Amino acid sequence: MSILGITFATHTDAYLRVFRGARSRAAAAVSASRLFRSSHVQAARAWYFAKVRGEIPHGEREPETPEEVYRQLREARRARAD
Repeated sequence: MSILGITFATHTDAYLRVFRGARSRAAAAVSASRLFRSSHVQAARAWYFAKVRGEIPHGEREPETPEEVYRQLREARRARAD
């Protein structure tokens, strides 16, 4: 995919780079879709994007479970709202 001359890898392309044993592009697309629905992946993405947006205080401990991710994000949002 290309926007303004900048090329971005699709989820399928990223999946194919990591999991080289995929039998076809269609199978990789299905597997990537399934992977992105995983609660662990959704939590990791939420944490990553919150860090990019500056919602997480500097030096905050990295959570290990999806529950910890969402708890820390809630606490960070409450702290910002106060």
